[in-house]
Amino acid sequence: MTADDAELVVPPESKLIRAAYESSGLAVSAMAEATGISKPSIHIAMNGFRYKQGQPVAVSPPDKTLVKLASLLRVQPAALREAGRERAAQLLEEIPTDQRPTNVAADIDSRSRAEGRRVVTQQVLGVFSTEELRAEIQRREAKLAEDELYADEDEDNEAFHRELAEDLRTEQWPG
Repeated sequence: MTADDAELVVPPESKLIRAAYESSGLAVSAMAEATGISKPSIHIAMNGFRYKQGQPVAVSPPDKTLVKLASLLRVQPAALREAGRERAAQLLEEIPTDQRPTNVAADIDSRSRAEGRRVVTQQVLGVFSTEELRAEIQRREAKLAEDELYADEDEDNEAFHRELAEDLRTEQWPG
């Protein structure tokens, strides 16, 4: 038996949370991490049923769970009211918008990229000996010092050209 069977009525708030989840691009594990709600509880809240004695039974998520998920998924309080969850809508309105979770997917992406860079760095560093790494650092420091030297020369050249241009503008040429 599944949640789609005729005898099981999925609560409207579960349908609302499920739709917001599907359009969010978030993984359930990311939602669990962001809200502190267990993955099984999130599945139950989104599906609107749980199994008791092998049979699916419709359940409505508690207000606290619903508010955490709605906040994360950016569900509006008005939508919760339309689903018949007035108390959850009120609780959601009490959370200042600047204190609601933001862009969890981007945060997870950032952490994933950072972890990827860490792994690649370890792999690259594992290929070279300590002496090779020291030589490369010295080479790069020397290149940096050389670039700084030329940068000073470029600044001197720019100053010279500004002065020359000013002199040319202000000097009276015999005519």
